[in-house]
Amino acid sequence: MITADAQQLEPGGRVTLYELDASSFGADQLFFHQHLQTGVIWWQGQEYGPWPIEATGFARTSDQPPNPRLKVSNIDGRITALCLMFDDLVGARVIRRQTLVKYLDAVNFPAITNRVRNSADAMAATWSSLGTSATPVAPISVDGITFKAPSLVASTVSGGYPRRVAGMWNTPAVTVNKQVTTTVYFRFGTSGAFRLHYTNPTVAGVRDCFIWGRATDTWPTVNLPFTAGQAQILEYKDLGNGLRKLVVVVTYSEAGNGAPSYGFGPHPSAIGQNVTLLGMQVEDGPVASPFTMTSADPSADRNPTADPNEHFLDEIWFIERKVGEEREAVEFELTTAIDLNGEQLPGRQVIAGVCGWLIRGGYRGPYCGYNGPAVADANDVPTTDPSRDQCGGRVGSCKLRFGADKPLPYGGFPAAGLLRT
Repeated sequence: MITADAQQLEPGGRVTLYELDASSFGADQLFFHQHLQTGVIWWQGQEYGPWPIEATGFARTSDQPPNPRLKVSNIDGRITALCLMFDDLVGARVIRRQTLVKYLDAVNFPAITNRVRNSADAMAATWSSLGTSATPVAPISVDGITFKAPSLVASTVSGGYPRRVAGMWNTPAVTVNKQVTTTVYFRFGTSGAFRLHYTNPTVAGVRDCFIWGRATDTWPTVNLPFTAGQAQILEYKDLGNGLRKLVVVVTYSEAGNGAPSYGFGPHPSAIGQNVTLLGMQVEDGPVASPFTMTSADPSADRNPTADPNEHFLDEIWFIERKVGEEREAVEFELTTAIDLNGEQLPGRQVIAGVCGWLIRGGYRGPYCGYNGPAVADANDVPTTDPSRDQCGGRVGSCKLRFGADKPLPYGGFPAAGLLRT
């Protein structure tokens, strides 16, 4: 949870996003951020564009609410135009949103090029067997990659060239001269030979190709004629202990009318011969990228920790007045909804020795922010029972949870009792 992240020494990069909502009086609704070096940021499915701004005064230093200011770039004159049309945007809502980089939408991160689902788990349900039997093998670490579920692929048909085909994702039909690069990690088994099989379904029938090699060969063989197009072996690496890395690029010569397939298995002469398939990568283009481990949904692998529900509480402000306008920028003073509605502050009484956060959000609420295990009951008696865990509202209660020598988010007034009249 993000509250727990915030209590770590290194919580990660924090992202601040803004929404200007003036739709209540017919103006625009703008989404922007001040992290200019990053370009567009997507959060909760919404696009936030970079905009030069200067935001000050948002920090809370006492029980009084802050009185922040927002200075916004006016290079294209848009802000001036809005001010002229809508009474300086007074009353427009400004929402300040904060989260951590690791929770941002997956679209913010580089696209996954590997089209193989569960690329390092050859026993996953997203792979399918054609004429083969397969049993799991213990995880194997090689070439800086840990393959968590290699598959021992055995032939079930004599001379049937069995293969284990990877279930692909986002794989359209190929076009003429399209190039695809395949990387396979495997180990020779009892067959002493492997076979990599490409197929390309076309209107005229299935076009295919075989690349095969024996454990004693220094270089694999492209089986000709290759009706699907042309194949070139880019790399064949001996990783020791029977392990091999094979990289092949294929240039298709005929347009397909269905998704191509890429399979791997033993090159047998008898039933039961086998090889061990560790994992496979299939990507567009003639150059092999570093091996990418994918899940059942590689599109989500761009950021596995993406979570639109993990964020700090949204801060809602309103434009109270325009305090400055220049050709380059316009500056606004913001206020809270309470101030805008004429309500009185402060909103809680000064009481010695009692934390006000107990009644404003509650223990473990947004103001306190404690997210740890059970510590003590209301009398500060230690307990590990969550049903008895209750903050006593004293400074000592706060220290039990956050540390005796650490900053405390204490919401009371411990020195108020020292005053005498």
